[in-house]
Order: sequence, then C-alpha cells, then structure tokens
Amino acid sequence: MSTGKSDLLAEALQLPARERLNLATKLLDSVEGDEDPDWEAAWLAELDRRMEEAERDPTSLQDWKDVKRAVLEELRQR
Repeated sequence: MSTGKSDLLAEALQLPARERLNLATKLLDSVEGDEDPDWEAAWLAELDRRMEEAERDPTSLQDWKDVKRAVLEELRQR
C-alpha cells in the first residue's frame, strides 16, 4: 500500500465508529454497481419468510451469543 493510502487508512481508522461505518458503506456502494430490483425483492421476501418462521415457532430461535460462538469456532477450524 502506498504511503498516501496508508495515511488515508490510518486517518480513517481514527474516526468514530459511526463515521467509519458511514465511510465503509459509501465505499462499498461505490463498487457494487447498479441496484438489482429482482435481488432486492427476493431478499425482502426471504426476510419476510424468516420473520414468519420465527413468529410461528419462537422456540427455534437461538441466542446471539451462542450463534456467534459457533460461527467463530467454525472459522477457527478452517
């Protein structure tokens, strides 16, 4: 990474978390290309399906701490 880019990254990392998140979002938006309405509709339908499933059977839900622990363990094993 060139010095200018390193300096820019170092400066960006000094920003408060909310500003870093905003910057990261804008950077991702700049490389993702045009929005795909079919993809967005499919993703919204999937979110609705998952919400309905969770509402039908709340006992199937897992605590975030347990899910995070399992994901991190799986990543460590790779």
